Amino acid sequence: MIRHGLAAIFCFVSFNLSCGGDDGPKNGDADSDVDTDSDSDTATDTGTDSDTDVDTDSDTGEECPEVDRECDLLTGDGCAAGLRCGYWWEAAGEGTPEVRCLEAGAAGIGDSCSVVPQRCGGFANDCAETAECLEPRDGVGAQCLHYCDGAGTCEDGSPCGATIPWSDLSVCIAGDDCNPATQEGCDDDEGCYMVTDGVDWTIQCVLFEPKPGSIGTTGAPCFFVEHCAPGWQCATFFGGEAVCRPVCSKADGICPPSTGDCQVVVDLPEYGICLQ
Repeated sequence: MIRHGLAAIFCFVSFNLSCGGDDGPKNGDADSDVDTDSDSDTATDTGTDSDTDVDTDSDTGEECPEVDRECDLLTGDGCAAGLRCGYWWEAAGEGTPEVRCLEAGAAGIGDSCSVVPQRCGGFANDCAETAECLEPRDGVGAQCLHYCDGAGTCEDGSPCGATIPWSDLSVCIAGDDCNPATQEGCDDDEGCYMVTDGVDWTIQCVLFEPKPGSIGTTGAPCFFVEHCAPGWQCATFFGGEAVCRPVCSKADGICPPSTGDCQVVVDLPEYGICLQ
């Protein structure tokens, strides 16, 4: 399950505006009324004047970007230079967000991210480009992940994953640095599996959750990859029932006894499945 990572950060920044002017005598006028004038608009003004333009008030005093609600989340098109398309909340994580152009954050694709207050009001993620801030899998902190809308639509060749709760779009699945043949690189309660959207493949650590009464080894019925024990893969061949089969490495081609030969059957040529 992919969940939204939300961490609102509130900050308040004060700044001073220099105002007031020259209140000294003009053209040699020695009128004592001028000499004793104690006008409160002298250089002691703290800049708290209520006439300050709240529409442009910000940490930097810069004007707020023009909002464009017609931008494209998949392509990022429709925003002015330097802006990115994304979801924006009026209140942090509450209600249905709007699609609009936003100022870029600092988090790159795959980097940790959160939902933060925007300079000109509201809340949005702090990704540097058009991406969603979501957990790639349970137990992993939220990351910036590209949007996608179906199998084979991720530009980096990764699978297109689960639908975003508040959107009809999905995110590209973030792969993990693990080995499905040796089962190195995942936590103790997880397995390293080959996952797909039906077109593209990657490897990912997934929590092992066998079907009731099953240990998820050779021949065990399955429907999802997590139904098979770490080191086995849920596979269907020639229209038959989906069952768990051992995963092997093409580097050595070793399969457990009586499980067949190591054969590459997915678009991950360094790994295979033991088939008879």
